[in-house]
Amino acid sequence: MAKKQISMKIISEPEGGGMISTTKLPMIRGAGFVDYTCGACKVVLADSMKEGELDGCAFLCPTCGCCNRVAG
Repeated sequence: MAKKQISMKIISEPEGGGMISTTKLPMIRGAGFVDYTCGACKVVLADSMKEGELDGCAFLCPTCGCCNRVAG
């Protein structure tokens, strides 16, 4: 099965105040077929996830510094 890429939504700050932040890429690696990319620079932040698994999660991109949220 081919991988699907989903671009995250750029946000000013995460709802609830928490977000995933690390300098390592990808930030998360799973066992699915979806890559979640930064909405600004398109780098893969979450690799091989199951669709919907990260709904509502926020990420701080180590490449461009943008805050991202997975829609859902």
